Amino acid sequence: MKSKKIYYSLVLLYLFSCVFFLVDGLITHQYLMALMSFGASFLILVMPIVFRLLKLEPNYWYYSLFIIFVFFAAIVGSANKFYNKFWWYDLVIHHLSGYVTSYLFYLFLQKRVKTTFNIKLLLMNLGNISVATLWELYEFSLLLFFNYDAIRNKSGVYDTMSDILVCLIAGLVMTLILYFKYRTKKDTCE
Repeated sequence: MKSKKIYYSLVLLYLFSCVFFLVDGLITHQYLMALMSFGASFLILVMPIVFRLLKLEPNYWYYSLFIIFVFFAAIVGSANKFYNKFWWYDLVIHHLSGYVTSYLFYLFLQKRVKTTFNIKLLLMNLGNISVATLWELYEFSLLLFFNYDAIRNKSGVYDTMSDILVCLIAGLVMTLILYFKYRTKKDTCE
């Protein structure tokens, strides 16, 4: 119940920040920031929809983690241009996405796939890398079709590989965390 209260509090704070930066963008004539803030307000629906599609029980702790991630990725990173201000910000966000994605795959595999724990960890990492690769294809598509440079004039190969690598590292760290948690509990790792 406590995680549900934290989640709804984060939803309110997140929506408040979206509205704030939307209005700020309109007042200061930064229409891209306003548009991104408006679009970001709908991202809070992503995980509840994904959980429903995957037929998983609501996990308010995970939903809260996702909102925090989206706040830093969309509101701080994109709308407030932290990706442009700090060269390392993109790597931090991609690294955090590795934790978020890995744990989502883990939750799905725990509930829906009957196999050994080690195979679940392997599948979790394969899913994580697949999502990172699809994201990099999305960033490249933005450049190719809309002339939007999501990699901010860095070498495309360097940006892509470093983003995927930090996501992989996060998945491997999550593997270690889950492995040691599993070893100490011996029954389940949720």
